[in-house]
Amino acid sequence: MIEIREKNEVHVTIYVDNFEPIHKIIALILGLYEKRFAVDRVIEQQNAAKLILFNKAWSAYPRLIFSLDFPNKFIKTLNVTKYSYDKTIKISSYINDKFDLSEPSYVTKFLRGSEPPKDSKTLPLHVRLDLDISLRNGIDQKLIINTANKFYFAEQNENFLKLISQLCPSNMTTLYINMRTFSRLQSYKIDPDELDLPSQESKQKFIDLCKIFINNSAITEFKFKNLITFLKTYYKEKMSIKFPQTTTIVDTLEVSDFDKYPEHPVINYLASFLEINNLMDSFELELSKQILVNA
Repeated sequence: MIEIREKNEVHVTIYVDNFEPIHKIIALILGLYEKRFAVDRVIEQQNAAKLILFNKAWSAYPRLIFSLDFPNKFIKTLNVTKYSYDKTIKISSYINDKFDLSEPSYVTKFLRGSEPPKDSKTLPLHVRLDLDISLRNGIDQKLIINTANKFYFAEQNENFLKLISQLCPSNMTTLYINMRTFSRLQSYKIDPDELDLPSQESKQKFIDLCKIFINNSAITEFKFKNLITFLKTYYKEKMSIKFPQTTTIVDTLEVSDFDKYPEHPVINYLASFLEINNLMDSFELELSKQILVNA
């Protein structure tokens, strides 16, 4: 629940309970910021509810620095930073540590009954979502809606965020996800509960295309529709995969891994993603074009 407790020309006080979705809170704060109301302070209430006090500022883009913590939400924290001289609002948020990111085990689902790969996740992982909002062209309703939609998408895809956390390398402790690139997945089916194991034909085609990429000297990086990024490492027969584009490597595979671990969960999930979204042919075509262009 969001409720206006006080409103006049220079002050606005908003009550927010612990169950209000993050994307609505962001839309509210940016909407008031558009009218030059900046957060002055946050007063904690019972049951993790909050009173957010806004003051009218004379500057067109006033300082905006505050943090909100919601102990019962999947996205627990909301940190917003914008100094007076900045033209960028920086938003970061963390997935709540109370939520068990290891359950349900999507690694098990996409293993097709095989043994887990050698680099299975063992350490606890912190997942951080980051978004920079440029104010160079001002702030308007379109920008506010687009920003809120990015967080709505994240809130609606808890299972996908759990999957990504489970596929991270075993030594990773924090996964940083860029909300701008993450939101590019909105047009596709990505929920691991909606995807099943790929057909053997699709999986084998994906494996063959990955081997072509690794063994071809013409390119060292392949970005497919800005959704999946394949990177060759300094070692000849290894590649890294970013899905979605993050600041850290999601997984590293060697050519030999495709034979040792044909049921590797990364292989099965990505092959399933390409198959169910009818992207396998486009994937092959774009890879072929990149190799020809750079040959």
